[in-house]
Amino acid sequence: MNRRHPVPPSSARRSNRKQPASSMKRSPSSGKETTRTTPLGERLANAKINARTQKLRQLSASAKAARERKKSATNQIRKKKPAGKRFRRVKVLRWWVMPATFFVPFGVLLIEYYLGKLISLEDVKDVYYQQLGMDPWDGEMGPVVGTPASITNMTYTPPHLKCESDLRKMINVHNPKSHSLENRKMPMIVHQRAPSRCLTRKLYTSSVAWASTMKRWSYYFHDDDAVNRFLLDNSFPEFPLLHLVVSNSHCLPRPFASKSQLGSDLWSFLTLWTYGGVYADLNCSPNGFSPSTIHPTQDDAIVFVDPESKLFSTMVVGASPRHPIMYFAIERILDHVVFGGSSNYTGSMALYQAFQEFRQRDGVQHPDELRRETYKGTTGRTVRVMGSVRGPSALAQPIFSSKEELAKEYAAMGTGIPEDLGSLNNRMGCLRQMFQG
Repeated sequence: MNRRHPVPPSSARRSNRKQPASSMKRSPSSGKETTRTTPLGERLANAKINARTQKLRQLSASAKAARERKKSATNQIRKKKPAGKRFRRVKVLRWWVMPATFFVPFGVLLIEYYLGKLISLEDVKDVYYQQLGMDPWDGEMGPVVGTPASITNMTYTPPHLKCESDLRKMINVHNPKSHSLENRKMPMIVHQRAPSRCLTRKLYTSSVAWASTMKRWSYYFHDDDAVNRFLLDNSFPEFPLLHLVVSNSHCLPRPFASKSQLGSDLWSFLTLWTYGGVYADLNCSPNGFSPSTIHPTQDDAIVFVDPESKLFSTMVVGASPRHPIMYFAIERILDHVVFGGSSNYTGSMALYQAFQEFRQRDGVQHPDELRRETYKGTTGRTVRVMGSVRGPSALAQPIFSSKEELAKEYAAMGTGIPEDLGSLNNRMGCLRQMFQG
């Protein structure tokens, strides 16, 4: 006999075993699976839905608040700034701005201080006169040497100077370091002169060639006003006759360097004696002449030979400050102007006589023939003969082939070329003329 166990009620069965919150049951009619949810499963599902909904509401509220804040900030900016214009964002101040506001002005002050010291060496103290107070051939015996003002004060350009449309204004190129004689004998200076700073195109091109070719050199342009300041506003006790010459119109007509060629040569020799450097005539262009032409430690003075007169040319001359050959040349011109002499006396003759006197001061007889070499003379100083100023191999050549062409260029500037003194003035001398007048 088969015994059947008693079946417990449904409630007991549910309590004795674990049942899932929901179970899948296949529908007999449709064959699809349907979900049967228990009360516990319904509560869990509702809790999840409520939590998700609450998070979404919170995020939506925060996003809405952010939009409101942005909108209010935008409205405030629009109220403060006019509409229709775009503005950049305000950048945060970088860390280096504050230190820069202090150190930059401090650096500028330091630069100005040291530049002031550099300029004062040349413009105020004139320390490049290393031979100041020395006679050209004897350091213990001899006349007192004057101390003229700085060359920058002599040759300054007037601030309101204006040239005509067909003329060009020439200015200076100032480099204080070029005056130093620490490692060289001749300072790196180029001098040129004209009645005015307003030059024709050809003369201006030649002057610019000198200023640009001699790189790192100072270039000073001397007009008639600069010449007058140099000769009248300074004292030269080493040349007692100079004051007599520049103070009396019987000796040299004014402007000194524009009216007479002898006065122009006197000024150029006196400029080289005082400041040193290289003088180049306005009617002259550098044809291979460069800074390397002059040896810094060997060349004490340089001269060129004029092939026509067989004398030294005054077109290009170079010397160190207080060189004896310049002293002798100035003395020769002053003696001729004051006391008279040959009617055709020139600066080339004075320079050649000064060269002969310079060589004879050491007590040795020298031949008259000039060769391209370095000659030694007074107190061991030297002069180097560079060759000719004319010809294809010359280092410097004239721009115009004739005196007439040069006169036309000067006429275009409203002036004339320096002329030789009249035969009467040369023969009698200005001292005799003053007594007769």
